[in-house]
Amino acid sequence: MREAQASGVVAKTLAICPPALEMSGELGDIFEGGPERAADLPRLMERAVARDGAAFFDAGQHIRVDPLDGVHWNADAHATLGAEMAKVVLCLI
Repeated sequence: MREAQASGVVAKTLAICPPALEMSGELGDIFEGGPERAADLPRLMERAVARDGAAFFDAGQHIRVDPLDGVHWNADAHATLGAEMAKVVLCLI
């Protein structure tokens, strides 16, 4: 697969499922009902990407949203996500 990298050809697609929303903080009202509607998202995404031959990464297994707004990630979550995704990406190349 090293040749694919050099040629710019994508060797494998990685689908990333975001962490669950939380009904907290400043944006809680905007996303009312979101956590319930998205509860099956990781399972459904994993099944769909497996069918299409892509790799799957469930970010919710590694990070949580910031309770400040219940949607976005804080700096620590970004650092953790980057480190965990790097491990997965290195296995794909």
